[in-house]
Amino acid sequence: MLLLGGSWSESPIPEPLFGARLVPDTIPSSTAHLCYAVGVGETRPLSGAPYRGNMTDGHLVETSTVVRFLYRQAPKDQRTSYDAMLTAEHDLIKQIMAIGATWPADIKIGLVGAKRTVDAPGEWSTSSVEFTVIHQLALA
Repeated sequence: MLLLGGSWSESPIPEPLFGARLVPDTIPSSTAHLCYAVGVGETRPLSGAPYRGNMTDGHLVETSTVVRFLYRQAPKDQRTSYDAMLTAEHDLIKQIMAIGATWPADIKIGLVGAKRTVDAPGEWSTSSVEFTVIHQLALA
């Protein structure tokens, strides 16, 4: 779970199914704002070539990870709401990229990029922030 403060809440819906289309039927409107889901994608050898590693050290791999969140757009001031969503996205990126006691020293995180969408009525925006995580995959 991310250590996001304030109004952030973790979604009960897994990341591959997460998005604005779930509001209000699956995710209530009252909790959808700043609701997020974390998805773990492909894990592959860091070098790009198959390597067995050894049982003691494990295998150095990279895993794609995405954090997706919803942000309510104010109907009368969507531009300000969109700017606020970008600020929330930036705060999320800063927290994940920060080196601190919450991350083990052998994990390296890199920002891959961010994508944003707004639903057709303009009520909800969705931000998807992708990271790559380099870590040792334990073999023993």
